[in-house]
Order: sequence, then structure tokens, then C-alpha cells
Amino acid sequence: MVYHRHSCSPYVSASCHAASCHADRTMNWKQALKAHYSAPLDVSFRQFRLGLSLFFCGMVILYGANQLLQPSLQQELMVLLALLVGGLGFLLAMMAQLRMVISRLWHFFARDHLNEDETKR
Repeated sequence: MVYHRHSCSPYVSASCHAASCHADRTMNWKQALKAHYSAPLDVSFRQFRLGLSLFFCGMVILYGANQLLQPSLQQELMVLLALLVGGLGFLLAMMAQLRMVISRLWHFFARDHLNEDETKR
């Protein structure tokens, strides 16, 4: 049997070590999600503003490339750049919006759960 050093006991078997590490990773994953979604809304709103700004810049570049440049490879490259910047901004803004919605739902259900615990006492 193979033994590994572990934090909770001097030596544990490899199978016990794997099970406890899996449990630690699951808890870390859950804690990371909880921290991500319980962050203050101003953090999410900053991400939303960044996404909105990038989207707006992408659309300005797209409009300028179509209005100011003659049809050429340079115009196509500028349009590609504009679509990449705008697309990145759109994704950032949508991820921030989802984060805000999930955060609000998280707080709503966590508050209801706390109220249930207090009424049971």
C-alpha cells in the first residue's frame, strides 16, 4: 500500500488521500463560486462598464472603417478588429450582467434561508 503525507494525519493511504483531495477541491470550487457571486455589485458593475465601453469602441471603429476607408484589405482588417473588440466587450458585459442577476438571486435565497432558520427557533 502506498502512503502519502497528508495535513490531517501523518500518513494516509492513497485512496483516502484521493478522496480527501477531491473533497477539498469540491469545497474550494464551491467557496470560489460563493465568493464570486457574493461580491459587491460595484465589482460586477465595473466589469459591465468595461464591457460596455469595449463594445462601444468596437462599434465606433466599425462605423469609422466603413465610412472612412475605401474597400480594401485594410478596411477588412479594421472591421475584423472592430468585431473582435466589440465581441469581447459584449461577452464581458453579458457575463457581468449574469453575475449581477445570479448574485441578486443568491442574496434573495440566502436571506430567505436565514429567515426560515430564525422562525424555527
